[in-house]
Amino acid sequence: MTVAYEPPCTTLAYHERPAAMSDQRALRRKNIIAHIAHCGVCDKYHLTVDSPSGEAFVKSDVRILELIAQGFRWKDAQETLGMSDRRFRYRMQLMADRFYAMNQTHLIAIVIALGIIDVRPYVPIVKEHTCKPQERKKPSVTRGSTTSRVAFTSKQ
Repeated sequence: MTVAYEPPCTTLAYHERPAAMSDQRALRRKNIIAHIAHCGVCDKYHLTVDSPSGEAFVKSDVRILELIAQGFRWKDAQETLGMSDRRFRYRMQLMADRFYAMNQTHLIAIVIALGIIDVRPYVPIVKEHTCKPQERKKPSVTRGSTTSRVAFTSKQ
């Protein structure tokens, strides 16, 4: 029994299937294999990437992207994964070239939009506001002899 893949709703969503198909064709021209999946959660279409450039994603590549998305510096991510500096830089450059990313930030935005990494586990959930909204001040107009001034007074 196969279970349908449920893409995270943080990925790029399309209201109509033809729009998703258009972007799918554009990705295929860049040798990125993407599939269209309908999301039951948000009732929209998502593009999912199984294997960019026809090759399977290496688990360490996904882990590198997750660490960078969490805000790790390159050196910290290298130490966490136990990679050499040269190998880490090579893997980052390879992924940037695969997705035609202009820089690291662009690469992370692309892989999040395509659903390769899910950032929801790293984003804190805000349950309630910790500060109260400030009271608005009502302007009171006082008329002078030649000019009118607006003075702000607090609500009482």
